[in-house]
Formats: sequence, C-alpha cells, structure tokens
Amino acid sequence: REATRSALERSFLARAEVRFFLDRLERLKKDYASDIETVDAHMEAARDKLKVDEITRQQYDDIEQGLLRAKKDLAKARSVAARALIANTTSDIPQPGGTFLQRLGFRGENETTPDMWLGWLSALALFTGLFLPILGDASLVGALIENRGLGAAALFLLAPAALAIAVAVATRAPKKVTRGLTLLALWAAGICLTAYGLYLAFTSLDPLAAQFRAGKAWEFRPGVWMIGAGLAGIAAAALAALWSYERLRPLALAAIALGIAVIGFAPTDVMGLMAPRPAIDVVIEDAAEGPEHAGSIHITNLGSRALRLVSQPTTARGSYFFAIYERVGKDSWSEIGGGLSGGISADPSSGVRTIARGQTHTVPFSLLPGEYRAQLRRLIVTQGDTEPASVEQQRHLGLTCPSQYDLRNLFQINVEEGRHLWAMVYLLHAYFGRDGREEAEALLERHSGDTDKPRILEAFNEQTPNWLAYLMFTYFTDRDGKYQLAALAESGFDPLARTCQFMLTEEAHHMFVGETGIMRVVQRTCEVMKEIQNDDPKLVREGGAIDLETIQRYINFHYSVSVDLFGQEISTNAATYFTSSLKGRFQEARLNDDHRLTESLWQVHLVQDGRIVVEDRPALSAVNERLRDDYIKDSQRGVDRWNQVLEFHGLDFRFALPHRFFNRRIGTSAGINVSPQG
Repeated sequence: REATRSALERSFLARAEVRFFLDRLERLKKDYASDIETVDAHMEAARDKLKVDEITRQQYDDIEQGLLRAKKDLAKARSVAARALIANTTSDIPQPGGTFLQRLGFRGENETTPDMWLGWLSALALFTGLFLPILGDASLVGALIENRGLGAAALFLLAPAALAIAVAVATRAPKKVTRGLTLLALWAAGICLTAYGLYLAFTSLDPLAAQFRAGKAWEFRPGVWMIGAGLAGIAAAALAALWSYERLRPLALAAIALGIAVIGFAPTDVMGLMAPRPAIDVVIEDAAEGPEHAGSIHITNLGSRALRLVSQPTTARGSYFFAIYERVGKDSWSEIGGGLSGGISADPSSGVRTIARGQTHTVPFSLLPGEYRAQLRRLIVTQGDTEPASVEQQRHLGLTCPSQYDLRNLFQINVEEGRHLWAMVYLLHAYFGRDGREEAEALLERHSGDTDKPRILEAFNEQTPNWLAYLMFTYFTDRDGKYQLAALAESGFDPLARTCQFMLTEEAHHMFVGETGIMRVVQRTCEVMKEIQNDDPKLVREGGAIDLETIQRYINFHYSVSVDLFGQEISTNAATYFTSSLKGRFQEARLNDDHRLTESLWQVHLVQDGRIVVEDRPALSAVNERLRDDYIKDSQRGVDRWNQVLEFHGLDFRFALPHRFFNRRIGTSAGINVSPQG
C-alpha cells in the first residue's frame, strides 16, 4: 500500500511538472509572437520617421538591419517552442543551434562575418610567412635561431608576429565599425613596419639585410608572398567591415591606396631623388708643405640621402667603397686618383663614415716613397710567405693528435697563422697597387716542399712528420717569428708596425704550446725510464716514450734550421733596412744607445781558415747577428726548464743547444761540417 501511494505521488508530481513546462512553453510561444509584432511596429515607426526626414537613410538601414535580425531570431525561437510542445520524446525536441541562440545567451553581437574570416586568415598568413624562405633560402625564424644578427632579426621577426596577434584580437570586436577602424589602423601600422623593414633590407649593413639582398629576386620568395598576402588580407578585412558605412568608405580606400604607394616607394630611391650623389676632389700636397706623396681626398654628398663610406664592399644602397688607385712609374707614385665603386673606406679601421647631404668628408692618405717600395714589399712578402707554409706543414697532424687539448691548440695556431697571412696580404693590396696584388697571388701559388714553387725560406719547406717535430717547430721556429715580427714592429711604415704588434700577441701562445708540449714529452720519458729502471733508448721506446737522445737530435735539427732564418752574419741589406727605418732591433726602445749605430761595434762569430773566431764588426751591418744572439739567449731559457724536469727525476742527462754553426746553410759557416759542440 505504501509503495502504491508513493508511486502515485511521483506520477502526479511528474504530470504536474510536465504541465508546468508545457504552460511555460505556451507562454514563451505567445511572448515570441508578441515580440515579433512589436518588432514590426518598430519597423513601421522607423519607416514613418524616414518619410518625414526625422532620421537619415543610413540610420534607417541600421535600424532595419537590427530589427530584421531580431525578428528572425524571435521567429526561430518561436519555432523551437512550438516543436517542443508537440514532441512525443526527448529526441523530437530540437537542439539549440544557430547564431540567434548565441546572441540570446548574452554574448553580444557574435555573428561570424566575412571580414572576420579575412582577419583570421590574414593573421595565419603572417605567422606562416615567418617560417618560409625570405632571407635567401632561410626563414626569419631560422635566422633568429642561428643568431646571425639578433637586433635586426628581432625587428623583422617580432613585427609580423605582433601584427598577426593584434589582427586576431581585433577581429573579435563586437561592432563592425570598431572592427573595421581597428583593422584599418593595424593595416597602416603594418605598412609602416613593412616599409621600414624594406628600407633596412636595402640600405642596412647588417648581415641579415645583406642576406636578404643576396640570391634570387626577393619579390619571388615564398615568405615575401605570404607576408604580402597577410597585409592584403588585413586591408580586405578592413574594407569589408567598413563598406556598409558610406562616410567611411573614402577613408578606407584612401588609406589602402596610400599604403600601397608607400610599399612601392620603400625599396626605391624615389626615381633617384633620394639617392646619395658623391663628388670627389683629390688634393695632393706640395713637398714643401707636407710629406712627399701625401694629400687628401674630399668627398662631398650632393644627393638627398646620407652617404656612407664602409670598410668592406657591400650591396647596401647609400654605401660606397673608396679606393686610391693609379700608379705611374716603376717605383714611384706620380699621380693618384680616388674612386667610389658600389659599396668602403680608405682606412678599414675607421669603420663606417656617414656623410650627411651637402656635407664633405676628408680622407687623408700617404703613399710609399718609391725608393722604399721594393724593400718593404720584399719584407712583407717574405713574412707573409711563412704564415701559410706552417699550416701546410702541419695540416695532416690532426689525424694523430695525442689529445683533444693538442688538437684544439693545433687548430687555433693554424687559424691564427691564416689570419697573419691575411694581414700581410691586406698590406700588399692596400699600399702596393698592382705589384702588391701580384705578390699576394704568388703567395697562394707557392707551397711548402713543392719542387717547382717552394716557399721562400728553406725552413718552411721541411716536413713536419710527427707531433714531436710540430712541438719543436712551435718552440724554435715560431720563436724566430717572434723576433722577426718584433723587428718589423719597429718599422717607420706605421701600417706594418701596427700589424706586427698585433701578431706578436698571438705568437706568444704558439711558443707556449711548443715549450709545454716538449716538457710533457720529457716528463713522460722520465716516468717510463723510472718504471723500467733502464735508460736504454730501445727499451724506452718500447715502453711508449721517446728516448732522450732522439729528443736531443730533434732539438739540434729544428734549432739549426731556425737559426738560419736570421740570414747572413754580415748583411748590407739589414743595414739598409735599419738606416731607412724599415726594420729595427728587438725591443728597440729599451736599448741604451744612439739608435743610429754609426760608430758602434758588435761581436760576430765567423769562420776563418777552418776555425771559428769572434770579431768586432760594425753594429750596423751586424743587425742580423744581434737579433740572432737575442734569439739564442731566449731559446736557452726553455732548454733550462726542460733540464729541470730531468734534474727533478734524478737523471744525469741534460739537453743542450747545438753550436750556432751546426748544420748551417746560410752565412759564413754554410756548407762547413761543424759538430753540435762547435
């Protein structure tokens, strides 16, 4: 009985609930019908106001459009309620759908219109353009990842990304007029950013801009097309949103036309009106008023854009390469000229020089006096010839490097030797005209050990078959380079002096690698001798070390070859270099003499009648021997440090430098058999 009563109660409540919702649906249906009649009344009232000119046609169109949308929504809502009243099951009840129920859900005007679709597609196109080739074969994102120029890359990359985000947000504006004006403003901002980006791409010296200018025509790159499509889509979206507003149509059309014109003119010089126009005036000073072969070049910018002189050839607009040219006569300069050619500066150390429109920039110059050109060229060519030679001698050693540390040192030394070659080649190109360029080409034609075109100095034609020879080379032969560069650093030819002073800072590392490397070899030999309790060379080699006698023989060979590099003991060429201030002595400023050597003497080792003698000779002609003496003292310091390792391990063996005349091929002892002990 209780169960029956409970079931009856639930049935009664269910029927009551159904009746309640049916009554509510019926009332909603009537309310919707009443609202439709109200809409019709409002529409009729708007027509009457239009007839009596109380409202304009545009206002009437806006009212009519809103009322028709409301009537359509109400009709759909009434249809849903009517179908729900006659439904037999829940599946027969229509589900909510369509934009009218979205608007009834208090979300405002949310109809997806064509201008919104255009805005979203434009944002997508802008984002896609960041990943397509635009800088030659690289994309903006790829260039930023490779870190090729973070400043410019950030500008080129962040601008389209920020614009795409702003467009995507602007398309969500509820009102068409707000949406249209916002998109139009974003279009203008996008045009300004694009125009500025194109201006930088064609005029900037940034590596990214140079990469953009290189390769095939930039107009046909996928990234350019995609970003262009994104900008065109923004313009189309703004125009579609504002087209129904007659007063705003001219504004939209004018803004779009102006933007297209700005884009068209950005990568151009506006028919030449904005191009720099340099004028060159060369002034040569008289010998009575200034140094011989000196003068100045005046460059005036007669154009409308700033003129830039940069240190390297470039394709950037507004930048020019400046060169001094035209040598007349075999060994002298009788006439000079100045030239600008596509993209520079007479002095690369000056960086970028900007000449504003109407202003003049003066470039001073000094050319080598003819009587010193041949000697200076010979010195520079000889020094430059040694730099790539050592790389050729050592290039195969990476295959047998003892450790990663040694491999890194080998690579660093080879790279620095290549940089030293570049420095010498620059001097030949910059100051010696055609002769210098031909000599620079010859540096690449000669090769270490080549039977037809060997290197100039014999030491750089020897083989470097193993790492012990390499370490000896860096200690002894690079030490010779230290003294030769130090002598050239005293030159009165300032470009050569400054270049050699810089090269000396890197030469110190080369000698460090040699000295510490040989010390490691000696240390290992001592350890093996202690392990096997024997100093027999064969057993030491079988134990994985290099015997001390072999190390001594390597010292004898590389030391004697390096001593030859200083030239003849008595040299008139060396005297000429010194008196002409083309070359000095080691640390000339620290020497306590008159620096003329006209009355000074220097002790020189000579071979006379089969005997080695020491005689006083004029110091001016013994400049080479003075430099060799300094080298020998310096080399002995490293040998003493190696002997300290032997002493620490309790060995009686001591390394020693051979006599300066041992194995000599240049000088008074050339061809004479001299023992290592002299």
